[in-house]
Amino acid sequence: MSKRIRDTGKELTAERLISGLDFGFWTNFLTKEYEEPRNNSLLWPHLTSVLFPGASTGTRRHVIEKKFNRIRELRNRLSHHEAIWKFQEQDASGRPDYRRPVYGLNASLHLLRRAWNDILDALFWLSPERHSAFLAEGHHARFEVLATHDGLYCFTGRNQLSHQLNLDQSGKLRELLSALRQHKIVKLTEQNHILAIIGADFIRWKFLPRSTGEYVHRSQRCTTTYHQLLAGNCAGQR
Repeated sequence: MSKRIRDTGKELTAERLISGLDFGFWTNFLTKEYEEPRNNSLLWPHLTSVLFPGASTGTRRHVIEKKFNRIRELRNRLSHHEAIWKFQEQDASGRPDYRRPVYGLNASLHLLRRAWNDILDALFWLSPERHSAFLAEGHHARFEVLATHDGLYCFTGRNQLSHQLNLDQSGKLRELLSALRQHKIVKLTEQNHILAIIGADFIRWKFLPRSTGEYVHRSQRCTTTYHQLLAGNCAGQR
């Protein structure tokens, strides 16, 4: 890694060295080789509560390792532009068995949501504050809408979508369609509250606070595709 940094003509710094290490380097620290529960002489469980402040008291190292390894495997699939809604049964060690594919849309969506929940759980374990900020900004809503039957149909069969709006019956909808065709970004509002910020190939959902302080998601529609979200956008997020 040091040679790679110097070969680019950049000065070797701790920041550049750390940012250049891959995901597998960090998950390797979660293996049993770094666990010593008797004298707390190694990383785990000595530093579990320090490095994972959001994890429940008593969370075992192997539980954290398993979750982060599943996230790493998902990240690798994204990096290779694999279809992440296709899953395999697990072998005795908990790894995917590619000889035993999972069949059925409901099963695939369930496993896709489980993979997503792994990421949210890991973020909460690392930092409850960042987890809260992520949800408050609505960054999760786009994926959660796509990880549904209609979300998948946005990519595989738009004629199968369960909801449809006739644009001929609404002047505002025709205005929206015209703006999207001109590649404009539009803010959708209701009673001075922002519902969504929408463009031709993306949508940013907002949450409206009710009087009780509860936040409610106000839409189930999508305008992007699985390929754009799962292969294009996420593959670059290391």
